Amino acid sequence: MASTRGIDHDGDGKLEWCWTQYFHGTYGDALDEVAQRAATNCSSLSTEKVDLMTYGWTSTSTCTTSAPCDSLRVSGIDGEYADGCDYIEARLYDYSSGHAKGMQRMVHARDPYTGWSGRIKVAYNASYRTWYEIGTVVYDGNCGGGWTGYHVHHDFQKPTGANCWASHNTALGSHSSNWEKQNIAHWVHYLMHQFGLPCS
Repeated sequence: MASTRGIDHDGDGKLEWCWTQYFHGTYGDALDEVAQRAATNCSSLSTEKVDLMTYGWTSTSTCTTSAPCDSLRVSGIDGEYADGCDYIEARLYDYSSGHAKGMQRMVHARDPYTGWSGRIKVAYNASYRTWYEIGTVVYDGNCGGGWTGYHVHHDFQKPTGANCWASHNTALGSHSSNWEKQNIAHWVHYLMHQFGLPCS
C-alpha cells in the first residue's frame, strides 16, 4: 500500500518516491514519503497526489486477472486530529462479512470529497493492482511537532487476533530514494487475511 503517488522523473514508466524518515515515532510504524522529482531531488509539492495503491492475489483459481474477485472493501474519510494534523483514513473490511481488517492512514493529506469507498480485487497466482486517487498533500504548519515541508506520514494499523497477518518491508531501511510504486520488492505494508473470518 502506498500514499504519496511519486513522479516518473526518468521516463521509465514507473512512479518513483523517497522516504525521509523510517517508521516515524509520532504516528507509530509510519514512513515519511515524498515524491522523487529528479535523481537528487526528493520533495513533494502542494499539488502532489495521494493514492491508495494495492496489489492483491489469492489461491482461489476461479479469480482470474480478467475476472478478479472482490476481497476487501475500503471506506475512506478525512479530517483533522486534535493536534492540528490533517489526515486520510482508509479502513479495510472483509468483503463477505464486513469484519475489520486494519486501516491505512495518511497524515498531512486531505480528501477533497466528503468520503469515498472502493473495492480491492484479487486474482489467482497473479498480482492484480487497484489504484484510487483519494486526495492531495496539504500545508500542515499548524500540526503539532513542527512542519518540515510537504510530505505524508504513511502507516498501517494492523488488525489483531487470529486469521489476519500483517508485516512491513524491512528492506526499506537500506534506501532513501528510487523506490517504485510498481515494483513488488518496494511494497511497504502487507496484509494477509482469511476470507469471511474475523481477525479475533
